[in-house]
Amino acid sequence: WTILYDSLFKQSDAFDKTIWKNAIAGSYYDIPIRILSDEDMLLHLCIHMVTHFIFAGFGLRQLCDFVLFAEKNEGSIKWEYFINKIGELGIEKFVYALFDVCRKLFNLRVPDKMIQYLSADDHVTESLINEIFKSGIFGKKDVNQVVKVTAMQYHKTQSPKEKTSRKNYFMALLFPSAKMYTNKYNYARKYPLLTP
Repeated sequence: WTILYDSLFKQSDAFDKTIWKNAIAGSYYDIPIRILSDEDMLLHLCIHMVTHFIFAGFGLRQLCDFVLFAEKNEGSIKWEYFINKIGELGIEKFVYALFDVCRKLFNLRVPDKMIQYLSADDHVTESLINEIFKSGIFGKKDVNQVVKVTAMQYHKTQSPKEKTSRKNYFMALLFPSAKMYTNKYNYARKYPLLTP
């Protein structure tokens, strides 16, 4: 597990390392596995939604996953750790708005440690609700949004020393190297012509 779009988040390298230190040993059909701690799993869900929100929007399905996980594990989540991590990653405003949305739509009980951070501005919450409803159940990809975000990322990541042209940058985005793909796309590494 790693944050693919790490330039969207502050201190993502440190989080990538911490998440595995906090992982719990487990097994699945007698195969040893590592399981994210409850607070890191909730962070993972938030990071996933932020990325989808920026690039394509996310739907009610992801929101329901978030609510069910938060409700089931409310008592075991280390909320101070969670609050510190969302601040370190720079996603605290989004996450607080997310909790507010879930409180309004699904009556999610917001932990006492987080209540003070929720927005008093209903406009923020209503705007997020509207964006989620526009995205439907699973979210939808808006090509215009993807191009805008990609252009912003290009300008953000280019330094005077970097000589990557816009054309090369966008070509790499459209046709990424098979080396970039995670284990989900092992076949793409072995057979680059099958790259998704």
